[in-house]
Amino acid sequence: MSVKEEILLAWAPAEGKWSRWAKPVLFSFMESEPSPLASLLSTEGRPLECDGSTALVIDLPGIESVQFALQVAGCGYRPVPLFNAYPQQPASQQGPVLSRVDIVTYLPVVDMSRITAGLHRGAELLRKLSLPNTAPPAFVLDSLRHGSGIPIHVGMFDNRSAVDLSDFPSASLLGQNGIKSVILVQERRAPADDLNSVLLNWQNAGIEISLLSPRQGASPERIRVQRPPWWRRLWFRFGMLFYSKDGYGAFGHVISSSG
Repeated sequence: MSVKEEILLAWAPAEGKWSRWAKPVLFSFMESEPSPLASLLSTEGRPLECDGSTALVIDLPGIESVQFALQVAGCGYRPVPLFNAYPQQPASQQGPVLSRVDIVTYLPVVDMSRITAGLHRGAELLRKLSLPNTAPPAFVLDSLRHGSGIPIHVGMFDNRSAVDLSDFPSASLLGQNGIKSVILVQERRAPADDLNSVLLNWQNAGIEISLLSPRQGASPERIRVQRPPWWRRLWFRFGMLFYSKDGYGAFGHVISSSG
C-alpha cells in the first residue's frame, strides 16, 4: 500500500460509515514526506461535546478547517474531508508529456497547499485516536473554495469549487444513523450559497440546524436557514458557469484566452 493510500484510509477507513463521502482528490497529490506547513496541528482542545446525535459541517478557511476537524475528532467525531478541487493542474489535463521540462505549473486561484499538508499531518493524529467506525460525521470544507478575492486572469489554474446535495448524505440517511441535528461551524452568520441548499434540504426534512462560531468558548445557536431571494440564486448559478468539473467529479481547469 502506498503512503497516499495509507493517509486516505486514516481519514476514510474502509469500514467507516461516512467514508464514501470523503473526497480523494488532494490525497493523490501528497508527497511521501509531510510538509512542515502543518506541523502545529493537534487534536487537543474540546470545542464541543459529542452526543452521537449531532453531525457537524465545518466551513472555515483552509487549514483552520482541518485543525477544527482534528479537535472535534478528539471529542469523538469522524472528520470527513470534502475538499474536491485539484491543487494544481492534474496530469490528465496536460496531454502527452515528452519530458518533465514540458510541464508548466499554473498559479492556482485557491491555494490548497496548507490543506494538503494538514491532511497529511492529520492522518498520523487520527490513527492515534482509533475512532470507532460509527462515530458521527464532521464534514470538512474550505470556506475559501469560491476564491479568496485575488484577481483571476488568463493563464491561472481556476480550481474554485462548490458543493451540492450529492456531496452529503441525505436527511433520511442521517436520521437512520441517529443524527437529529447539524451544527454549522463558520465565522459568518449566513451559510455560503452552495451550502445553503444542503442545509435547507436537511432542515425541511426535520433536522435541527445550529450555528457555532469557532471562537473559543462559543456555544451553538439554533438558526432557521432561509431560502435566498431569486436574484441571489440566479447570480450564484451564473457564477457557477465559470467553474469546471471533470469526469472524475473534481474542479479545476487552466483559464485560456478562449475561456
